[in-house]
Amino acid sequence: QNGVLDVQRSQLDGLPFEVVPFSQASGEQQEFIRQHLGTLVGSQDHPFALLNTGWLQEGLLIRIAKEQRLDKPIQVVFDHSEASNSYTAQPRLLVQVEHHGEAVLIEQHLAQPGNTEIFTNTVTEVFMAEGAKLTHYQLNLEPENVLHVGNVQVSLAAHAQYESHQFSLAGKL
Repeated sequence: QNGVLDVQRSQLDGLPFEVVPFSQASGEQQEFIRQHLGTLVGSQDHPFALLNTGWLQEGLLIRIAKEQRLDKPIQVVFDHSEASNSYTAQPRLLVQVEHHGEAVLIEQHLAQPGNTEIFTNTVTEVFMAEGAKLTHYQLNLEPENVLHVGNVQVSLAAHAQYESHQFSLAGKL
C-alpha cells in the first residue's frame, strides 16, 4: 500500500514458495539479499534504480525452490489508491528461481484518479538458475496522476528462460 507492504491485505502464509519482506527475512534469506540486491542495477547506467536503492526501506523476496513448478501465478499488487498527499514510492522485488523451477509472476500497479501526484519507481531484479523458467507480466493500470518508472534486470544461467509481457494502459509516464 503506497509503497509499503500491507501485511493485513497480503496472503503470505501457506504458499508453495518463499515470499518474505526484507525486514522479516531469515539469516539465510538476509545473506541472499545482501549478496544479490543491487548487483544487476548498481551502475550509473540505471539512475532511477540507484534512486530506488538509495531510498530503499523495504522490499519483497520471492524464491521458487529447486525443481518446483507452480501451477498458479504469483500476484504482487502495488496499490497507490489511498494517498491523501503527493508522494514517491520506491517498491523493490528480488526474485530467485532455483534450478529447473517454474513460475508465472504477475506484477500489477494500481491507483485511483485524484489530485495527488504520485511518482513510483519500481525495481525488479530476477536471478534464474540453470533450466529455470519465469513468465513475468507487468500490468500498469495507474491513472494520469501517476508517473511510473520501472526497471527489470534479469540474470540467466544456462538454459534458463525469461519471458516478459508489459502492459501500460494509463498513467502520465
